Amino acid sequence: MQQMAAAAGYGHYEISAYAQPKRAACHNLNYWQFGDCFSIGVGAHPRLSFPHRIVRQSRFKQPKSYGEHIAAGSAVQEEVEIARGELGFKFMLNALRLTVDFGVNEFSERTGLPIDRVEQALDAAEAKGLLIRDHKTIAPSPLGQRRDFWLGKFSASWRLFALYSFNLFCIRA
Repeated sequence: MQQMAAAAGYGHYEISAYAQPKRAACHNLNYWQFGDCFSIGVGAHPRLSFPHRIVRQSRFKQPKSYGEHIAAGSAVQEEVEIARGELGFKFMLNALRLTVDFGVNEFSERTGLPIDRVEQALDAAEAKGLLIRDHKTIAPSPLGQRRDFWLGKFSASWRLFALYSFNLFCIRA
């Protein structure tokens, strides 16, 4: 797949996405870099950051229902606050989807947490060859970038396993 994409002028910029140079999806990049997303409209999913917390919302997906709720004063179908204890995991889950490195300081800037909060998980991932890091940057390794590795390693009902602190968290598909 990578050879075919490269031959056509596409680069692998995210675990499951390819793009021509300077044509990567800005929305996706912002999301994976843990940026805010101000979304409006049917089915929108904004993510809003505040000091030490992040709020994710979802708008009604069906136009009729969305219209009815907007007329009543709010089209927010669901609002979930990402707990402070989950911020480190969520940041790493997103940032490590990209094939490029990110600065260690970005973790603290975007989560409000010290990097040592996830040190044990980083050590474990590095020992398994899933990431590469130094005192300035963290990046997924070639093995960590392989979508087929992640999809083939675990059962069909589970898509991603990631170590975080002392626990193993699972994101259900």
